[in-house]
Amino acid sequence: CAVDGGAGDPCTVDSDCATGYNCDAATSTCVSNGGNGDPCATDTDCGDGLHCDDAAGTCAVDGGAGDPCTVDSDCATGYNCDAATSTCVSNGGNGDPCTTDSDCGDGLHCDEAAGTCAVDGGAGDPCTVDSDCATGYNCDAATDTCVSNGGNGDPCSVDSDCGDGLHCDEAAGTCAVDGGAGDPCTVDSDCATGYNCDAGTSTCVSNGGAGDPCVLDSDCGDGLHCDEGGGTCVVDGGAGDACAVDSDCADGYHCDAGTSTCVSNGGNGDPCTLDNECSDGYHCDEVAGTCAVDSSLGGPCTVTDDCQAGLFCVNDVCSDVAGPGDPCTEDANCQAGYHCDTVCTADVANGETCDEASDCTSGNCNNDICCDLGMDCCLITADCPAPGELPSCDTASTCQGTAPEASCDASFNCATVQVDDDSGCDGSVVALTCDPYADVVCDGTADQTPPAGCPTDCTLEGDCAANNTCAGGTCQPVLCTITGTQGQTVECPLNLVREQQGYDAAVQFQLSLLYTEAELTVASIETCGLLEAPFNLPCTLLGGECDLFGDPTIYCDPTALTCAQCTDWAVDDPDAELISGHAIVTCAQPPSTCAQTPDEYPLLFWGTESQPITTAYLNAGNVTGVSNFATVKFTLDTDLPGGSIVSVGPDDFVASDDQAQGLAVTVEHSSSPNPDHYVLTGLPQ
Repeated sequence: CAVDGGAGDPCTVDSDCATGYNCDAATSTCVSNGGNGDPCATDTDCGDGLHCDDAAGTCAVDGGAGDPCTVDSDCATGYNCDAATSTCVSNGGNGDPCTTDSDCGDGLHCDEAAGTCAVDGGAGDPCTVDSDCATGYNCDAATDTCVSNGGNGDPCSVDSDCGDGLHCDEAAGTCAVDGGAGDPCTVDSDCATGYNCDAGTSTCVSNGGAGDPCVLDSDCGDGLHCDEGGGTCVVDGGAGDACAVDSDCADGYHCDAGTSTCVSNGGNGDPCTLDNECSDGYHCDEVAGTCAVDSSLGGPCTVTDDCQAGLFCVNDVCSDVAGPGDPCTEDANCQAGYHCDTVCTADVANGETCDEASDCTSGNCNNDICCDLGMDCCLITADCPAPGELPSCDTASTCQGTAPEASCDASFNCATVQVDDDSGCDGSVVALTCDPYADVVCDGTADQTPPAGCPTDCTLEGDCAANNTCAGGTCQPVLCTITGTQGQTVECPLNLVREQQGYDAAVQFQLSLLYTEAELTVASIETCGLLEAPFNLPCTLLGGECDLFGDPTIYCDPTALTCAQCTDWAVDDPDAELISGHAIVTCAQPPSTCAQTPDEYPLLFWGTESQPITTAYLNAGNVTGVSNFATVKFTLDTDLPGGSIVSVGPDDFVASDDQAQGLAVTVEHSSSPNPDHYVLTGLPQ
C-alpha cells in the first residue's frame, strides 16, 4: 500500500492520486484538478462541480436550469441535458415527462411506454429491463416483474440476477461468490474486482501492475493495458504517446490511425471519421464528418451507435427494444420471440441447436438442443442418458420380461420405452415348481422360450428337488441317508403321521424301500412302542422304574415318559409284528411268493383293522405323539463316508383307514423336534 499522491508525485491512473488531484497522462504525475477556466481534456481533469467544456478545452461550472450543455455530465447533480434544447433541465419527479432514465431523479426510471418518470420497482412490480427496478432487484425475463437479486446459491441465468460480489455460475444455474486468487473461473466476471480469469489455469489471478507479464488488457489493472509486443502491462498513453489500438490510450483518448499516437477524443462538432474518435455521449456523423450528440429515445439514427446507451436503432429511429439483427447485450433488449446472441436472433424450435434456455421457444436448452420444458433434449437416441432401471421379469412362469430403453421422440425429447428383454428372468427366478423334480428356472438370456413343463425322469441327483433322489430314472423322496464303515449297522427310522388330529389314522400301510444292494443289506426290523395298561408305568429317564420288569428291551420312552419296549425282528421271522399288533410282512418270510426286485425292499404292515399303526398327528406344523413305529436296520457292505440314500419307491406306496379307504400319502421333510423324514397321511382318496 502507498499514500495517494499529491502534486508532482508519480502515478499511472487517477486513483493513485489524492482527492482533488488527477493523473496527467502526458507526465504520469499527479496534478491538481482544474478550476473554472483551467485547461482540460476530460471531465476528470476538473474539480468537483466542474466539467470539461470540450469545445473550449477548459473547465466550466456544471450547468443549472437553462444553461447550455451537450451531455448530461455538463449539468449539475439533479439536472440532465435536454437533447431538444441542449440546455440543462431539472431531473423529473414521479409522473414528469421523460425520454430516457437520465431525465428522471434518483430512485426513478423512465416508463418509456407512458413517457413519464416512474418509481423504480420492487418485488413483483412490472418491468422490461433491469433499470426499471430498484437497487438490489433485477427484471425477470420470464415474468417481466422485478425480483430480488439472488444471494449465494440462489438460482440465476445471468450475472445481473445476482447481488453485489456475486456472479451467475451458469453450469450450476446458481449465484456464486466472485472468486479471489486461485478460485476457479471461466470468464473475468467470475472474479472479484482487481482479478481476472487466467485462461491457462482457469483460475482468478490478480490484475497486473506496470511491468507485470500479460496476454490481454484484462490481465492488467486500471489505467494499464497489455503491450502485446513486450508481453507486459504498461501505462495507458496520453496525448502524443505511441499506440496501436484505442485501448492503448487513457480514458478520453483514442489511437489516431494516421500517426499511431494517442489523441484527445473530440467534442460536439469536432472532426471525425469513426465513433471511437468522439467523447462519451457522442458519435461520428459520418455524413458531416463531425462528432454529434447521441440521439435519445425517438431520435434519428442510422446505426445503433448513433443512439444513447441502452437504445437501439430500429427503422432509423432510436428504440428501447432491438429488432432482428440489431446488436444487443441481453435478451431483454430484444423484442418478443427473439433472444440476444450478440445481435437479436429469432428463438428456435425444438430440435434446433442452442446455448442457453432463452434461445428456445420452449424455454429449455439441454445437450445444446431445444426441446420441451423439463425434458432431456436429443437429436438421436444416443444423445439420451441410459435409463437407471434394470430389466424386469414380468411373467416368471414363462420367463418373459421387459427392459427400459432410451428413445428420442418426435419432439426431440428423451423418453423411456419398454422393450422385450427376458434377461431380468435369471437363474434365481423359478418358472415351475416340480417337486419331486428340480424346479425349472429361467436362464437370464434376453430371448427365452417359455418352459414346456416339469420333467418326468432323471439321470442325475441334481435333476431332483431337495430331499429327493434319482432312483430308477425317477425322482423319489428320501427316507434316510446311511453313512458309516463296512460291517457297521445303521438305523433308518419309519415314522407315520396323519395331517390333522381329526383325520382317520392308517390301520394298514405298505411301502417299498429303494436302496443299493451292493452297499447295504437289510439286517433286521426293530419295533418300539409304549407298553399297554397295566404295564405302561410312568418313568423318568434316570429313575430306573422300567428296570423292574427285568427285560433289557423295556426302557423309559423319552417323549411319553412311560415304559416302552423294543423288539429286534429278523427279516425272515414270520412272527414279526409292531407293538400295535400289526404283522410285519417281508419277502424274506417263508413261504414267500413275492418276486423281489433288485435294490428294492417291500414292506407291509397289516392285520389289525381297528387299531391305528400310530396315533401321531400334525398340530400347527409340529408332530404330536409318537410317530416312530418301526426302524429298519442296515448292515454296511462297504465304507460309506459320503452316504447311501434310502428312498420310498413309487409302487405299492399306500395306506388305508379302518373303513378300508385308501388315504393320500406323501413323504415330508422337516427338522428337529420333528423327524427329519416322515410319511404323512391325509383324507381318503
